[in-house]
Amino acid sequence: MIFLLSLVWSEPLTFEQALQTAQQKNPDIRSAELDVEQSDAGILIAQSVLDPQFNASVGQNLSTNQQFFAGFGLFNTEVSGLSWSTGFTALLPTGTSMTLDWNSNRSATKYQLQDAPIEQEVNPYDTSVMLNINQPLLEGILPSYNLRGLREAQSIRSISTLTQNETEQRILKEVARTYWELYHSGKLVEIAAQSLRIARDEKRSVQAQIEEGNLPPIEETRMESAELSA
Repeated sequence: MIFLLSLVWSEPLTFEQALQTAQQKNPDIRSAELDVEQSDAGILIAQSVLDPQFNASVGQNLSTNQQFFAGFGLFNTEVSGLSWSTGFTALLPTGTSMTLDWNSNRSATKYQLQDAPIEQEVNPYDTSVMLNINQPLLEGILPSYNLRGLREAQSIRSISTLTQNETEQRILKEVARTYWELYHSGKLVEIAAQSLRIARDEKRSVQAQIEEGNLPPIEETRMESAELSA
């Protein structure tokens, strides 16, 4: 507010400019606006609880091994595999949580006896699907209970908005009152300066009349009193 007053006093601001300056730079208004933005973020966080989640992963491995068996020689083993999995998770307003997982794995194992035509390859394939549904009872089945976090966030948003409006109206009212008080004071200064100029002009005119003998000297004293009053 002190900054705004000095700005209004040093520069010729219009009433609309004074209000706009307060809206943009007043710390109380900015703080109230930040509270509203934070409450909006709180609503998004509360809503995200019901957002479904999807995940997926892919992996590949390769390993080799060599062993020596007496009477047979070197025995080579090579294992390679590819695995992938996907998952889906969701929470309903009724408190029902659902999880669906799909896992697949395919591996190839090759056995080879070195320096011999003996070779064997195994390619197993494994896949599994799992569905899990969980439903709490009592209060957990009520949407009003499960959505209480969202309602609280919305309530905070409403309170923050009301506080912002009240703060803005209060600050703008103070700015308007200060602006018109300064405007009125400036006009009074202009009127006083104009009255002083008129009194001085009249004093010079009276002094000239006294010097010419058209007015008595007492008139100069009266004009000095009028100048001091102005």
